[in-house]
Amino acid sequence: MNHSILISHPTYPGPISSNMIQKPERLASVRVIFGTKRRPAEMFPTRIQLSKKTWDRLQFLQTKTRLTPNVLARAAISLALRDTHTATINKSKPDQIHVINRDVLFGDQEKAYEVLIQQFCSEQKVEADYQSIIRSLIDSGLHKMGHVKKLSDLRTAFSS
Repeated sequence: MNHSILISHPTYPGPISSNMIQKPERLASVRVIFGTKRRPAEMFPTRIQLSKKTWDRLQFLQTKTRLTPNVLARAAISLALRDTHTATINKSKPDQIHVINRDVLFGDQEKAYEVLIQQFCSEQKVEADYQSIIRSLIDSGLHKMGHVKKLSDLRTAFSS
């Protein structure tokens, strides 16, 4: 006895049967917002691997601003995403790493950062893994924050 149910789905080109087996390549890709190009489905990493140099710079800024490294990293990502013309992605993996959990790095704004980074990848046609993208955005933003000596200096970084 066949107990299949036919349902319609707005993004699938025909009726879907409950006993229909979907093709693995369909499940392994997601449609990019702009255009018809497909990008392999990737999850946002649960642990972000920062280079030791980046972590040391975040800790140095912490002593100057009294902001935690995760908040400083969020500010660095925001600065890097504002100026997308100079953003470059370094795909090499650092020798020495410091691991920070995704929920600590992004806090309760995790989904917002994920969407912003996905939009950046789509607009800039970036084909790297999220680990490299996040690491590069933090490095780029920290470079822009190089002049920060105290908390009030962060205001000037965002006002320009």
